[in-house]
Amino acid sequence: MDTTAVSHLKIHVTGIVQGVGFRPFVFRLATEKGLNGTVLNNARGVTLHLQGDSSCIRQCLYELQQCPPPLARIDSIMTESLPLDPALSGFRIIQSVATNRPAYPSHPIWQPARTALQM
Repeated sequence: MDTTAVSHLKIHVTGIVQGVGFRPFVFRLATEKGLNGTVLNNARGVTLHLQGDSSCIRQCLYELQQCPPPLARIDSIMTESLPLDPALSGFRIIQSVATNRPAYPSHPIWQPARTALQM
């Protein structure tokens, strides 16, 4: 009998999480742990869906918090438990939705380049 607990979490991460390799980092973590789901940038940060073994999801969240990409800074991680979604198969990075002005902070290393481009 399989006693593995399976969960589906929607996770929203804010901080400096765009333009720093965060989505590929999440992809690597999720696929290493055999999780299904998605990750995408939006105007307020990064949103991911993780579905699979509950202990693997906890490990993934721990690594997100403790070992983010070098240029990333996580300000908050909010989670919401959702019903299992049979359509989630494999893990994929969803293309960012274009917006006029991002509401998220960018890494300070990129600020001079963005200022120069606006001149």
